[in-house]
Amino acid sequence: MQVTAPELADLSKETAATRALYGLDEPNTGSFGSKCLMARRLVERGVRFVQCWSGGTGGEGDWDGHKQCDKNHVEMAAKIDRPVAALLADLKSRGLLDSTLVIWAASSAAHLFATEV
Repeated sequence: MQVTAPELADLSKETAATRALYGLDEPNTGSFGSKCLMARRLVERGVRFVQCWSGGTGGEGDWDGHKQCDKNHVEMAAKIDRPVAALLADLKSRGLLDSTLVIWAASSAAHLFATEV
């Protein structure tokens, strides 16, 4: 793993089209886009369980729905919509969606699970 992890985590070799698809160079989608792209790379290499976490653990920048829900959820959804769509499209285009179960769940944060079936 020590030998393969650096290559796996190096997103700089991804094509400009892939970077654009996931929104990696956009301030609003770059962070979660990187997580989704890393998820695809892990699934591609046979990792059986992958979780992408969106949001913080409380306060600003999380999915807390106790105050200003409409404002909060619109802002948070804008950060994840493009990367999630990119992940699903990318998995499908590579034939990985045929053997991957993607589960979307939410509590105080959004979770994306990719499990090979």
